[in-house]
Amino acid sequence: MDDTVDQALTQQTRRKQFDQSRLHMVRDYAETTACRREYILSYFGEIFTAPCGSCDNCENRESDDIDYLEPFPIGSEVIHTSFGKGQVMRYESDKVNILFETVGYKTFVTEMIAHSVRCLD
Repeated sequence: MDDTVDQALTQQTRRKQFDQSRLHMVRDYAETTACRREYILSYFGEIFTAPCGSCDNCENRESDDIDYLEPFPIGSEVIHTSFGKGQVMRYESDKVNILFETVGYKTFVTEMIAHSVRCLD
């Protein structure tokens, strides 16, 4: 009986973490200065190369000629030392967003994550 209760509590905690990560993604969408079309499509697993030229950010953007590190292809499977398997969803400037099976979406500074994540593809 105790195992069943522990498993239920673990599942509830994981679900709450996952839901919090989704809320974080919605907040990031509202605050992003990047292409909103690329952001929302990457959230749903679609690859789109910005700029779209139609969203408020693309219409107001001056050219951004800075090249940022993108060590893992979008859509690739990776494994993190703490969070396990995940999928690279998007890059925004110097950050990468990864969807993990257990904890949901996590955003990392790309340069810092390279030593704790490896590509499975």
